[in-house]
Amino acid sequence: MGTSSRIGIRKGNKIHSVRVNYDGYLEGVGECLLNHYNTEEKADELIKGGEIRSLQSDYVEYYEYDKDKENESDIRYYIDELTETADGNFIAEAFIKHVHKSGCEYYYLMDNGKWFCGDAYGTETPISHKLVLLSDAFEIMKKYNCEEN
Repeated sequence: MGTSSRIGIRKGNKIHSVRVNYDGYLEGVGECLLNHYNTEEKADELIKGGEIRSLQSDYVEYYEYDKDKENESDIRYYIDELTETADGNFIAEAFIKHVHKSGCEYYYLMDNGKWFCGDAYGTETPISHKLVLLSDAFEIMKKYNCEEN
């Protein structure tokens, strides 16, 4: 079984997101997003393709769906349409809650042109259940892993 993740992009008071089924950890999907999908335009195009089987630096493997199915849009991506609070926290919390419900281990959210991430793994880490700037998460987890060993 692969390490799943959810990637999303915030658009006003909405988050559009899709599941990625393999290599969802920081060194997989996280690194790929940071290095190859580092603009809102690239992130938006990636998500518009629907659920992703595998995301690599040089290709994306999307799942193919029967276009005649009634709930095609529900299957291809989850759209969170929530009214955001003045400080913007409610929509982020709702996204993280959805990640937990969907069984993903990692999550990534582009907000104002920057990638943020966190994990929903069973073990608590410094990036668990919150949004941390993706570029900082690598160093945070490296330090955490050194302290744990």
